[in-house]
Amino acid sequence: MVRGEALRAYRDLIKLTRYSFTEDTMMLRQSVKEIRKRFNKNRHVNSDTKIQKLLERVRLFSLLTDIQSLIIRKCTSRNRSIVNE
Repeated sequence: MVRGEALRAYRDLIKLTRYSFTEDTMMLRQSVKEIRKRFNKNRHVNSDTKIQKLLERVRLFSLLTDIQSLIIRKCTSRNRSIVNE
């Protein structure tokens, strides 16, 4: 069950990264690389408690990244509308 949650969290982070860095391929590649590195680093964690703590960190990171992405997109769209006026 916990391993399934970890796989789902990994996939969700990759999707969020693709969404967040749609227009910045260098950042996209680096973010995916970092996510993969961190998940591989913790691949051999067996304790359900430790895995749950790691998953909580992933959820928090996802939430913060999602909020940041929304703010950036909102600011970018405002700047485009100001430039086009």
